[in-house]
This record gives sequence, structure tokens and C-alpha cells, in this order.
Amino acid sequence: LNAKSKKSDAPAAAAAAAAAGSKAAPAAAAASKPATAAAGAKGGSSSSGGPVIDLGGRKRVAISDFGGGGVDLRETYEKDGQTMPGKKGILLKPAQWSAVCAAAEDITKALEMRNMRYQLDLGNKRSVQLSEFKNQYYVAVREYYEKDGKLLPGAKGLNMTGDQWYKLVDGMAQINEHLK
Repeated sequence: LNAKSKKSDAPAAAAAAAAAGSKAAPAAAAASKPATAAAGAKGGSSSSGGPVIDLGGRKRVAISDFGGGGVDLRETYEKDGQTMPGKKGILLKPAQWSAVCAAAEDITKALEMRNMRYQLDLGNKRSVQLSEFKNQYYVAVREYYEKDGKLLPGAKGLNMTGDQWYKLVDGMAQINEHLK
């Protein structure tokens, strides 16, 4: 999402519908974005049998059984023709994922309004925050560590562009369906 993008209520409506578990969310959000953004929402299935949502830029979201299970937001790489999970990413426990889904509309509004002060505490020193770098705005889901009394960003986490965030919102209902 860049500074020249037009604002629309459709992503916010899609976020609200996804948080409520509505299947209308992908259609509502897709209507506000180019066809390439809507088309990237499909990505196969994970090793747990759940959906894999391709966010673009080698990033994806999937249900994972690793570490007790949850929703895995991760960068990937190619090896021998196979897509493999990379080191960069974060596994959200179901309660943390539910908090992100419930706040999806607020996160979308903050992104569209460029509110860099927005923060959603997920517990366990994890949060969702917005950032800007070289006129590009990001939604970061990240774990922090404490050093000298300050919280600093750790290695676990994933930064998503606005388009990647919208794809994640589009896929929330699909992920939630498989978490039940």
C-alpha cells in the first residue's frame, strides 16, 4: 500500500466480516483490490491438512501442528522444487490468532489512516504494530525481547505490506474454519 493508494471502506468491511467468520469477507475485500491481490488468496493445503494462504512475496499463512499448533505466518524459500518454511515468521497460538482476527477491522483502519501509533498487544511480548519504511507501510506481527528495560523487536515475526495484509484478511474465514 503506498501513499498514492485510494482509500476504500471495502477492506474494513472485509476485515469485520472475516473477524465474524463470514464467508463474504473474501469477496468484499477482493472487490476493492486488483485481480492479482484477490487471486493470490489460494495456496493449497498445509501438512496439517488446513489451507495455505499465499500472501505474495514468498510469504504465506497456514495452520500448523508444530509446537502445540496454531496459525503460522512465515516467509518461504524454494528447495528442489518444493516450497519450504523459512526462519522468518511467527507461530500464533489460537488465542493470539483470534485477537488478530477480532482486531482486523481496527488494524485495517489504522493502516489506511497511516496511524503508526496503533498497537495490539497479543501477550507473551507479542504485538501487532504498523510501520513505515521508504514510503511503504507495513503491518508487523512480532515478538519482542527486553534489554536494558526496553522492548526491542526480536527475530520472530513477519512484516506484511498493505496488500499482503488484505490477503491475510481475505483468508481469515478460511483459516478459522479449519481451526474449529
